[in-house]
Amino acid sequence: MNLDLTKVYNREDFTKFIYDDFLPDDFRPSEEPIYFDSKKLVEGWKLGNSDELDLTVYEFRTNLTNNRDPRVTLTREVAKIMKEQDSNSNALVVFYSDESKQWRLSLITTDFVRENGKIKRLYSNPRRVSFYSWI
Repeated sequence: MNLDLTKVYNREDFTKFIYDDFLPDDFRPSEEPIYFDSKKLVEGWKLGNSDELDLTVYEFRTNLTNNRDPRVTLTREVAKIMKEQDSNSNALVVFYSDESKQWRLSLITTDFVRENGKIKRLYSNPRRVSFYSWI
């Protein structure tokens, strides 16, 4: 199955794609609501994780319309949630809105540093690679 970014976001299609075709066999799907405080993100779900990739898959519904796309703000908010949720170091994130047919698929990664012999994650400046649907 291919994921068609020209269609309206559908969780069932997305989870089937990542489970069947995209992520390694150790991917464990789930549908867990996550709780957070955000002005741009309305609700979020943890859709699963892969230990092999140190990756958590999230879905976030935003309150944004298609003419407002604050990518950096959304990435920072998700990085904050990753830190609060004690998430894996990387996240594959879907952002969608009920107000728009467009949606975004982002890979957010974090950095590690060694401090006093311990490894510490840096969430303050995550890197992001995104694919944006053009409907």
